[in-house]
Amino acid sequence: MNKTILGLFIFNCCYMAATGFVLPILPLYVLEFGVDVITMGPLWTAISLIGLIMAPLWGSVSDKYGRRLFHVIGGALTLSFICVLYALAVNLQQIIILTVLWAALGSSQSFPIFMTIVSELTGTEEQGRVMGFFWMGGSIGWSFSVSLSGAIIEKFGIRECFFPPAILYLLSAVLSKVMIDEHSGKVKRRRVDFMEAMKSSKWCNLNFIIFWLATICFFISETVKNSYILVFFKQELGLDDALATFLFSLTGWVEIPILPFFGFLSDRIGRKLVILLGLFSSFLFNISVSLLQDLAQVILIVIPLSGISWSAFASASSALIGNLVEESHRAKAMSLYNSSRSIASVIAPSIMSIAILKTNFRIAFQFCALIPFAGFLLILVRFKLSKK
Repeated sequence: MNKTILGLFIFNCCYMAATGFVLPILPLYVLEFGVDVITMGPLWTAISLIGLIMAPLWGSVSDKYGRRLFHVIGGALTLSFICVLYALAVNLQQIIILTVLWAALGSSQSFPIFMTIVSELTGTEEQGRVMGFFWMGGSIGWSFSVSLSGAIIEKFGIRECFFPPAILYLLSAVLSKVMIDEHSGKVKRRRVDFMEAMKSSKWCNLNFIIFWLATICFFISETVKNSYILVFFKQELGLDDALATFLFSLTGWVEIPILPFFGFLSDRIGRKLVILLGLFSSFLFNISVSLLQDLAQVILIVIPLSGISWSAFASASSALIGNLVEESHRAKAMSLYNSSRSIASVIAPSIMSIAILKTNFRIAFQFCALIPFAGFLLILVRFKLSKK
């Protein structure tokens, strides 16, 4: 293992650990400033739209001017500074401004472009393994911070929970500078005229559009899982907060050993088959949740399906996306891939809210299962790709 690949792993571990501290507690922090749950939905929708707009723009800038690592470091440093300001905020207006800056200058700039660097540092034949290893670091960091954030809030308070991610984002920026050489990879980039690249017929081809739509379907399911599964555990199964949170953190720990395996598998049998497995596992996850009756079913069925769906889709899809468009558009394509999360975060709450209002929690999850299944059919029927 060379220093650069190890640097990729450590960066994502620190970066996702920081994100795992911030994202789950940010809604709770906003509630302390008098925002109700009804108002929170439109607020997060607007912020998600900002991230959706900015991510491709940052990708285009990176494609045009190069210096990808510069954008990664700048984004991570921005997030570190914003975390400190979160802890010092005194009113809701400051929180909104900081969250807008978070979406526009931090998360939409740093992580998508870093994934572009990952794709450029490795050859096609090994990208699945490297992406699996990369995402394993993220799962370790996320699981660790989600497990710790509740204890920190209980012992010190919610404001103090923003200082660890500030340190972790700073550390990820320093490590990426020290350990990663973006020019050491097997894929060599060339400078191209931006307008010439924009007019290229190889940009935004049918394969890319189909894949992007399937990715949105998958992330809608993931957003529903991350946003509603704890509430489902409490209301439908009667679990207390501590046990529900513990079970949720287990999904991340399950991903750690199997992410590299699915990355390796996608190198061997092809990205398409592993992506199909991820989408179908997401479909089965939602169906299984809707049929849950006891704790044993959560442990033996739901948690493994959650780990399989994310591990298979994340490792194979992130390895594939950079190969669907020509070299000069790789960062933009990776940014659009990541922006599918923002689209999902806009759509998913509305879908679940309407489904729960019109039916019930269990039927809402059954309806949600149709979304990754639609993505499964899109890839199965319309997506054309060679074995690798």
